[in-house]
Amino acid sequence: MEVKALQQMLTQISTNAGGLQKQIETVQVEASAGGGMVNVKMNGQKQLTEVRIDPEVFAGRIRNCCRTWCAPR
Repeated sequence: MEVKALQQMLTQISTNAGGLQKQIETVQVEASAGGGMVNVKMNGQKQLTEVRIDPEVFAGRIRNCCRTWCAPR
């Protein structure tokens, strides 16, 4: 393969990669667990943007969760 052809191919790949990166940045993904009791959303940059936990998950357990999460380490 000629050097010029390789350079053109690399330029095209670079251009396509830039376009794909822009598309990825606009992606929003949502997942749930526990029959929908826990829902999370992430963006294309792998950042967690939202967490929703059904209050029923914590029913009767709030005190224990607070002790676990808020305990000094």
